[in-house]
Amino acid sequence: MQLLQRVLAAKWEQSSGNTAAPAGATTVLAGTASASVTAPGVNYKPAPPRGHDPNAPKAAMLADLLRRQDMAGLPVLTPASIFSDGTNQLFDDGAHQDGAPGDGDYANVFTETTKEGTYTWRILARGTLSDGSVFNSVLTVSRWVGVSVDPLSSQLTTQLGLATSLPGVLAGVVTVLPMSATGEFLGPFRGGLVDFNTTSGTWIEPVQSHPDGRYSRTLHYRRGEVPQVTVVVQGKPFTPVLFAEGCLGQLYFLLRRLFEAVARWLRP
Repeated sequence: MQLLQRVLAAKWEQSSGNTAAPAGATTVLAGTASASVTAPGVNYKPAPPRGHDPNAPKAAMLADLLRRQDMAGLPVLTPASIFSDGTNQLFDDGAHQDGAPGDGDYANVFTETTKEGTYTWRILARGTLSDGSVFNSVLTVSRWVGVSVDPLSSQLTTQLGLATSLPGVLAGVVTVLPMSATGEFLGPFRGGLVDFNTTSGTWIEPVQSHPDGRYSRTLHYRRGEVPQVTVVVQGKPFTPVLFAEGCLGQLYFLLRRLFEAVARWLRP
């Protein structure tokens, strides 16, 4: 309230030439988000806000994509068969990761968690009790599945030796497109999962998130320095990038590609 009074007093002084706002010129309505100003010839009260709060960037992007596809919402998929054995049933036979057969624990295996999102199972149990009465029970289970980034399947690019306004200082930009082993994108707005580390130089900006799912960061380094930059996504380090140009840069690039190719061939 004191801040509001000072601001209004300053505005009154500018408009009327008085050294202070007249008594009673400020009225604050407790418990509301509005204020009124009363002065000779002035009676102003801001209009209340209208409409909903704007969407967060990710929600706004999703709403725009759905609008462009003439979709009211994300699709809900109901496959013909749910579990990996081609059935929709749980078993207590010891062959469906349910433990010992006949122990009262029923299970089956679901493997199609290739897309990010919430997976929901509705399980219906029917049976007859020892006294002959029939029972029905429904259990709903939901699990969130995210994208597990694979460094060897992700794209990593660099721009080196860029000119800056600082004498003897160059700039380099490292850009990463995080992806899973099955080609799923991590997507934008996940900057908290992406980090860039360097052995020398100075980062001039925080991690930049781009709408296409890429993340980048710009490094300033002195001419003659050869920083080694490591990108880390979801705690997984990528093969380091060497800020070297010329023959050394080409050699390191080829060795890095060879190392990644061998790593892909060796992994299960």
